[in-house]
Amino acid sequence: MYNKLPDGNIELYSCGVNVAKVTEIIPMPPLTKVPDMPDYSEALAEVRGEIIVIVTLGKWLKFSPVDNMEIRPKVVILEMLGTTVSMIVHDIERIRRIKWDQIKVPPALLQAKHSGRITGVTKLEDSTDALLLILDLENVISEIGALAYKKEIVLEEIEKIAQRKTQG
Repeated sequence: MYNKLPDGNIELYSCGVNVAKVTEIIPMPPLTKVPDMPDYSEALAEVRGEIIVIVTLGKWLKFSPVDNMEIRPKVVILEMLGTTVSMIVHDIERIRRIKWDQIKVPPALLQAKHSGRITGVTKLEDSTDALLLILDLENVISEIGALAYKKEIVLEEIEKIAQRKTQG
């Protein structure tokens, strides 16, 4: 993701998500603007018969847009916690295999500046200086109010717990 600094310089951030949450990557679909959406939630789109929220990752991270830069955005469709949401990204470089023990807790300053949106940081193996920021995507679906709990599953789990307590 690109971020324009107040002095006009441009920073490039490498961001990562758990690949298990990615269902597909598509070109930009036709968007339908909806009133009263958060500023980072671009619009709605119909993808494969499902209406999904389209979030602009750069806006969600509170990055300043870069003017006059040729960016061919892509949309990453993600599924987590029973909810489908998608994110507009500047580019998708590659899939990286990162072990959990390689991911470090981000510094407190980074967590504070980005309101917990970044949950981990790891060094890119093929780079001397670059760090990969691991994003908390559950945070975005919670923020846009798209978090949907499946009542049947929750009720079933409660009933199982109640049965164990009465038997034990």
